[in-house]
Amino acid sequence: MSSSDSRAYRLALAGLVLVLGALLGLLVVFRAVSLDEGVYLWAGKLVYEGQRPYVDFTFPQTPLLPYVYGLLGRPASLLAGRLFTVALALVDFLLAGYAAGQLGGPRARLLALTLCAVSLFSLAHFAYSATYAVAAFFMLAALALALFEPARPAGKARVGGWGEMLRLAGAGLLLGLAVGARLSVLAALPALVALAALRGSRAARAGLAVCAGAGIGLLAVLAPFLLADPGVTLYNILGFHTDRLTLAWRVETLRRALGHSLVDFAPFVLLLGGAALAWAKGAARQGRARLRRDGPTLAVGAWALLLFAAHLAPRQADSYHQSLLLPLASILGGVILARAGEMPAARRHAGGVAGALAAVLALWLGHQAWTILRWDLIQFPLQDQLAPVREAGAYLDAHAEAGSRLLAFQTQLALESHMAIPHGWENSYFGYRPEWSTERARQTGVLNNELLLEDLRAGAGAVALTSYDAERVLYGDRDAIFAALQENYRLSRTIPGIGPFRDPLTIYLPHRSQAPAPAVSREAELQGGIRLRGYELLRRRGPDGQALWLTLQWQAPAERPAASYVVFVHVLRPDGSVAVGWDNPPCRRTCPTDTWQPGEVIDDEYTLNVEGLPAGAYTLEAGMYHAGTSARLEVAGGEDRIVLGTVELAR
Repeated sequence: MSSSDSRAYRLALAGLVLVLGALLGLLVVFRAVSLDEGVYLWAGKLVYEGQRPYVDFTFPQTPLLPYVYGLLGRPASLLAGRLFTVALALVDFLLAGYAAGQLGGPRARLLALTLCAVSLFSLAHFAYSATYAVAAFFMLAALALALFEPARPAGKARVGGWGEMLRLAGAGLLLGLAVGARLSVLAALPALVALAALRGSRAARAGLAVCAGAGIGLLAVLAPFLLADPGVTLYNILGFHTDRLTLAWRVETLRRALGHSLVDFAPFVLLLGGAALAWAKGAARQGRARLRRDGPTLAVGAWALLLFAAHLAPRQADSYHQSLLLPLASILGGVILARAGEMPAARRHAGGVAGALAAVLALWLGHQAWTILRWDLIQFPLQDQLAPVREAGAYLDAHAEAGSRLLAFQTQLALESHMAIPHGWENSYFGYRPEWSTERARQTGVLNNELLLEDLRAGAGAVALTSYDAERVLYGDRDAIFAALQENYRLSRTIPGIGPFRDPLTIYLPHRSQAPAPAVSREAELQGGIRLRGYELLRRRGPDGQALWLTLQWQAPAERPAASYVVFVHVLRPDGSVAVGWDNPPCRRTCPTDTWQPGEVIDDEYTLNVEGLPAGAYTLEAGMYHAGTSARLEVAGGEDRIVLGTVELAR
């Protein structure tokens, strides 16, 4: 390679790394929040504090991941976890580029990094806190070490020895650590053994070295937990994923996962499938010489196929599990395209080949953009996906005591609010087994309905449930669960757009006589002693357009109200007529006034859809009336309503 070519190559390489960094940076903010990342980051926090997976808390993976994320320390947040992950992902892609270069030269390295950059769907899984970036780091480090060629004098043949055996044992050790982060990587061990046998000077010794290193790595990761409690450890790693598995479910999951994988990874499937057919045709003519030259690349191909098959096995398998294959498939794609470009026919028509490659990459990028939208990983127009979680965390911080218990399946809320998820809840609803006996649930560290009710009745700093949790997750003793919720807690705040389904999150707080002052102070006393302390007004864009989110803060009188009153909230036009209104008992009908405790503070929220109203100044008013007679309660001063203020609406 000439000096000018070398400079252009380095610039192209640096440009690709910058593009990958920029794409990952965008995904940090705009990728949908996953339940997994809350589970994994919370596990990392617990490890940092000295707790052990399986023994002290449930964790549905092999145990290395929490120790990696535990490096973030106690104040970890979703943003900190994602930034750490994308930094690791960039190292992953550099390792993939190195491996491609070892197999196919500089062009293969550039092409492999290009394929990583246009594979947006897979890239999105390297931008949030999960097993992909961590497992890929150890896995690709193992591949890079197995492919490493130490420098030797020109003309000197490769001679095996202890150095080579230690290098291959190190590759096996790294693969064992990758298994410690994600169990499915174990399927790649035969491919690494084959690669070592092909690259090593003595095939048998090379394979044994890899196996010995992998065994040491696995033993180092798993032995402490198996010795401490083998039953619980094996349940978390294996039984957790199979305890409710039926044959019909298994068949349906396999069918769905295979179908989705072939669609979502169609560009890789077509490229690798076509290359395999072309290679088989060439190998039939050239025989062993072709096999010796392409053996290492074929071993990497076998590695990818073995992982592909392994990722069809889990109970909840789907195409996104195949994202771990992104670096391997990009390595193979880069090598295949680089070698295709070196063919005589391609050199004669270099311009046409370059145009065709650009068209293929554009189609690839379009397919991946379609896939990422199909899975709803990104919203358009772009929206900060971390903002609703931060808002919920800030609200919990302001209204609940730090370190108090948070009963929620959205584990990430505890990270943002500095509250504590109790044992049994740390695995989100993945660890919810409502029909299990309490004895079995306690033994395995999961949550059943009896334990859930016990936690609700014992009291917590807050309870947080999304609409999906309330409608689709909780089942069995639903009446008892919601009765305990309404008896011990008050609906206090609803925050839209939380979690993977972007559904509303409802925060419930225990009965309280003290609360932070409202954003806007507006003191007013109603007939019977009920007092308005003030309100908070937010502007949001909901599914139906522009909306006002109004939260009134009431305080109950010294004696419990004897009647049930309805709250009215109105947006008035300049002529005094009602433009938008909402009447209902407080807390979205869940805390009627005759259930209020003496002196209790109530946060009472209303959503007012103002989409389509002409621009201008509108008046906000609120008040109460008797549920039976519709007679309004008088306000001190003789009025029957409380004027909150004016609000300007724009088109």
